[in-house]
Amino acid sequence: MSAKRPRGNVTPEYLRLSEAMIVFSIGENKLIELAKECGAYYKLDRMVLIKYSIMKEFIETFKEM
Repeated sequence: MSAKRPRGNVTPEYLRLSEAMIVFSIGENKLIELAKECGAYYKLDRMVLIKYSIMKEFIETFKEM
């Protein structure tokens, strides 16, 4: 039986690199650089995961007023 992601307004705790690139609208190299800088970067074997909550908070710090 395969695991299915819930639909709707459910935000996953971790995003794969390709998903995070779409969600945050950032290129691969810059996303990896930022994720490592803020501690949201996880690598399991060859799979890269980005912790959504940490990355979102970190990106909010760049907000100009």
